[in-house]
Amino acid sequence: MKYMNMKPWQVRLVEEKSELDERILKLKLYLSKGDSHEIDDEGKDLLWRQLVYMESYANILEKRIRLYIPMDE
Repeated sequence: MKYMNMKPWQVRLVEEKSELDERILKLKLYLSKGDSHEIDDEGKDLLWRQLVYMESYANILEKRIRLYIPMDE
């Protein structure tokens, strides 16, 4: 995606989505390892719930990108 033709808020939107995708991936990898023994069950539950909300937020950002940023840019 070419940033030069995008408005500053569009660039921020794309960057935010990219950063969030990276955080989601890191959290999924952490949770899938199963070596999070230093975290109690409540903490693990909170991380799984956080992941659900992060993915929901990422989906909203994706929809906003599709709505406001033409794909040919």
